[in-house]
Amino acid sequence: LLPRLTRPDSPWLVTPTMVPGRNPTAGLARSLAQAYRQLGVHREREDLEAAFDRGDHALREVVGDLLDRAGDRLRLLIVIDQAEELATRTGTQERRAFVSLLRGCLDEDLPLWIVGTVRSEFLSTTPERSGLAEAVDDPVLVEPLSPDRLPEVIEGPAVLADLRFAPGLVQ
Repeated sequence: LLPRLTRPDSPWLVTPTMVPGRNPTAGLARSLAQAYRQLGVHREREDLEAAFDRGDHALREVVGDLLDRAGDRLRLLIVIDQAEELATRTGTQERRAFVSLLRGCLDEDLPLWIVGTVRSEFLSTTPERSGLAEAVDDPVLVEPLSPDRLPEVIEGPAVLADLRFAPGLVQ
């Protein structure tokens, strides 16, 4: 997904991948500050974090500003890896604030998408995980790969890129 969306001819501005950790709002601010730097604009992580503390629609303003500066990049993708950390490492109050911040943007008519990877066992509605399962829309479940399909996922993309392997190398 990410290599295709970050190609030079892509209409997507993709933020550097963030991992929630104990303070996902700070991680998001760090990722967005890096996205600004990719556009040649200096914006401090602390300033973004302070803006997020002022209200749920602050992220919407940041997204709009980034896209205004992004030229031909018409859509923004925020990438959250290991989103299960929202349930395992993030406190309840911080998790709710972070999910609320994201939801404040997704309810609007804004060209923003958020992709998060999360292990399926963390998509429950138990109280300690409140807000995480409800925030997921259009989930795609990636099943474990069987060993007999491994050559297919190696050779298929290689063929598209016009690459060839020495006989027996993939096996």
